[in-house]
Amino acid sequence: YGDHRDLHSFPTRRSSDLTITAKLHISVEDTTAEWTFGLARNGEDVLTATVYNSDTTFTDHGLTPGTQYTYQAQWLEDGIAVDSSLNAVAQTMDTTSHSFIWEFDTLGIYPSYLNDVAVIDENNIWVVGQIKTDEPDTVHNTSYTYYNAAHWDGSEWELIKIQPQGYVQPIQCIYYFNNNDIWFGQGGLPIQWNGIEYYMYTPANGEHPGQPSINSIWGNSQSNIYFVGGGGSIVHYDGTNFTLMESGTDTPIIDIWGLDENHIWATGYYTNYPPIESVLLFYNGSEWSKSAYPADDNGGPWGVQRKYNFLWAYGDTLYITTNEGLWKKSITTNDSALVDRQTLNTDDWAIGRIQGSGYNDYYILRSGGKILHYNGLSWKTVLDYQDYFPGTNFFGQYGIQVKENEIIVVGQTLGKALIVRGYR
Repeated sequence: YGDHRDLHSFPTRRSSDLTITAKLHISVEDTTAEWTFGLARNGEDVLTATVYNSDTTFTDHGLTPGTQYTYQAQWLEDGIAVDSSLNAVAQTMDTTSHSFIWEFDTLGIYPSYLNDVAVIDENNIWVVGQIKTDEPDTVHNTSYTYYNAAHWDGSEWELIKIQPQGYVQPIQCIYYFNNNDIWFGQGGLPIQWNGIEYYMYTPANGEHPGQPSINSIWGNSQSNIYFVGGGGSIVHYDGTNFTLMESGTDTPIIDIWGLDENHIWATGYYTNYPPIESVLLFYNGSEWSKSAYPADDNGGPWGVQRKYNFLWAYGDTLYITTNEGLWKKSITTNDSALVDRQTLNTDDWAIGRIQGSGYNDYYILRSGGKILHYNGLSWKTVLDYQDYFPGTNFFGQYGIQVKENEIIVVGQTLGKALIVRGYR
């Protein structure tokens, strides 16, 4: 238009509610002057706005899931269109199904439990924790035997002893890269299955600085792995060396998740009630820093009861479960929102781990044996374990992993190790 200034509109992928919204970027080239545009959706006007720089964004709400929309922007002068953009096509995400078929497996006898799970596919699943059986242990001359892992091959669970130090201890967490590179957190030391043996890295060998505990593991490559645990400890592995990082806190770190090497978060809290301190940490690729508490409805800081629990990140959105609900934050716009407990229908139970496969498919574990699912449009309790085994299970803080149309949750029931498998 005029002196070669061009008007553009195109959809961006920067919303965590992509089933019902479309976010568009409208810009003109080579101008800083005030200008006005109109926006049409499928030929009908939806917005007229004045802009005071070269571009702006607009989020169109209330759309239909799984539907294609066509947008066009027009440059307006005195209400008359003098130029227009090409058509921009936006496709909203469809919702995912709330319908699942559930299977339950138990392993061991009292006091058995599982802490974490790694799902490679439906025929390759690892679980870790403590599994006690009633088979005699002739080595230690006991009437029972302990295991700390199990593997599913598609037909049966094989119980495994991971004991590079010569005896079985409970395992807290697992992280899988491939069949010849699997990491386990046991106590404060990491164990690696390297395809030949289970090898424990120890301070005694000068290989690992040691941690009070390892509560969670995350990495985006075999040369970029993080171990978080007690005392605010964070240890980084670069494929060769372990380095203790400065976290800025001595609060136990419970969970860690990242998008890439420059966007990693960790949550921590004291497990006594009420928590003395709860922290959210962020790593920007060079250093860890504490993030501020999100604000409550009155704009003030959250109290200690509103602690950070567990986290997950996908696309441009960080998800954190808290005592007040699910906190969602965009890492591109810094916009945030709280999905409150009433919306989640969690009653007074604690909200635990979260994981998913997309903006329209993620899950929260609730203490008491409930699995909550968001399908892009609505929340639903897709499993209430109490319906099957009343008063027997709490897996809000235990392991969860999602693989497309399969969800695996581990925990404990009636003193036995529990594996819950859901298929959509």
